[in-house]
Amino acid sequence: MASLSGERAATRSRRQVILTKRLKALDFSVPTSLVLPEEACALIEAVFTDLVSTTEAYEALQNKEEALANELSKAQAQVFPLRKENTRLLRENNQLHMELIKAEDNIGKNQQAHDMEVIRLQGSINEAEFLGK
Repeated sequence: MASLSGERAATRSRRQVILTKRLKALDFSVPTSLVLPEEACALIEAVFTDLVSTTEAYEALQNKEEALANELSKAQAQVFPLRKENTRLLRENNQLHMELIKAEDNIGKNQQAHDMEVIRLQGSINEAEFLGK
């Protein structure tokens, strides 16, 4: 049993050394004379693992946000000329539509004038035929 207890002490010591190095890498100051109980090591490892995974997830989200911001910027740069072109096309379309309405109105007036002229000429023909008999 003495060797099992010695192995546990060695394992705990090795575990604490690894934890101390990992904590120092994150700028946590851990006194070298501090001896942590096994339960504390397990808790520190769990918290440390959560901290690392949260930090990695945060960095991934930051990178994704930056990429999305770049895509948005590119999309907005592409949309601006299209909006400008759309405004010009809309104005041109409205102008052509008004010209079309005026042309149709003129055609209608001309058709009405021609119809009236045909009626007048038909009346003249009928009158001339009546007088010619």
